[in-house]
Amino acid sequence: MIVRVATSEAKTVNNREIPDICMQHMIAVMLIDKTASFAAAHDKSRMRDAAVLRERAKVQLVPMRNWSANIPSASPLWK
Repeated sequence: MIVRVATSEAKTVNNREIPDICMQHMIAVMLIDKTASFAAAHDKSRMRDAAVLRERAKVQLVPMRNWSANIPSASPLWK
């Protein structure tokens, strides 16, 4: 699975040792749990769980330069 994020954000979330800010870990947990929760995001023991590690190995984070240029700006609800 490829996850694309802005280069500036990739530096923060790429393969971190803290579960709630590690993009690969959070994607793996969400694939297994079919949801995200505060408890799952902060459960450091799951970073060593075999099932999570198998899913995590499938997640590739790709930094994208100029990512914000590819996202259309939100139009305001008022004028």
